Amino acid sequence: MLETKASSVTDMIKKLADKDLVSYIKYQGVSLTEKGMYLAKMIVRKHRLWEVFLVEKLKFSWDEVHEIAEELEHIKSEKLINKLDNF
Repeated sequence: MLETKASSVTDMIKKLADKDLVSYIKYQGVSLTEKGMYLAKMIVRKHRLWEVFLVEKLKFSWDEVHEIAEELEHIKSEKLINKLDNF
């Protein structure tokens, strides 16, 4: 469906495994490590915080915020995200 070559997927899985984000056993599958699960949850958390902020405080409509939140979720400042959460 994504038209991605199997070799490209395997290469990326190996890179993620090298960073201890996934556990990979050839021909048996891939699963998130504890570190990978934590980072995935943090990305989802940031995304949702940004969506709520954009809708509630900046008066965007829900159908407008997804793409903007996808860009904002990659901001690395934990301090900013914690202040956004408190706000």
